[in-house]
Amino acid sequence: MLDETQSPRQSASGANGRPREAPLEAPLEARNEKSGAPKQDRSARVHLTRGSKLIKRDESRRLAVAQMEETNLEMLNHLMTLEDDIFGEESVGEWFMVSNVHHGNVLVLLDLPSYRPVGIAILMRDWDDPDRCYLSDFGVKEGYRGRGLGTYFLGAVLEEVRDMNLKSVSLTVDVNNEAAIGLYRKFGFEIVDERQNLYGEGRHRYLMDLEVTPAPTNS
Repeated sequence: MLDETQSPRQSASGANGRPREAPLEAPLEARNEKSGAPKQDRSARVHLTRGSKLIKRDESRRLAVAQMEETNLEMLNHLMTLEDDIFGEESVGEWFMVSNVHHGNVLVLLDLPSYRPVGIAILMRDWDDPDRCYLSDFGVKEGYRGRGLGTYFLGAVLEEVRDMNLKSVSLTVDVNNEAAIGLYRKFGFEIVDERQNLYGEGRHRYLMDLEVTPAPTNS
């Protein structure tokens, strides 16, 4: 059953024969069993900072949002496994993922303290309208749905859009994905068009738009 954390595309779990997901990172603080004192996992910290930048962290909810800045093989494998878990056969390929990381804006929702990636969003600038972006991917993996993570993650994504001084966001969503449509409407998205067979026979989508409220400026 679809819920609020599902994406503009129809979601499915597992595809393309890739191995199941392992944690993206070990906890940043591993507890010494003998002394009980926390110690830093340097390899985890190096790996995280090498490939991404934390843009939001919420210790009370044990969640963080990271912006991917570069790709390496391990990071790419994690991203593609996450895509497969959420979108199945409709997941983007490695070529598109690498291009999006380097030339678009890929945001990942992380479960703390493991830094396991549990959600992904991909933003692309509109070539014809530089003040607009397109949310091409948005979803949270099965097992983490129904907890309000979709609301938290979409809020963080829109904060990033606002910080980029963009004026509008558009997306497409399955016309039968009532939960996702409801989530987008909660943030102010409106249906502006219905496009038949947009992604193939029978894959009908609504086009939804949001006018972004500018970020407040310090006077």
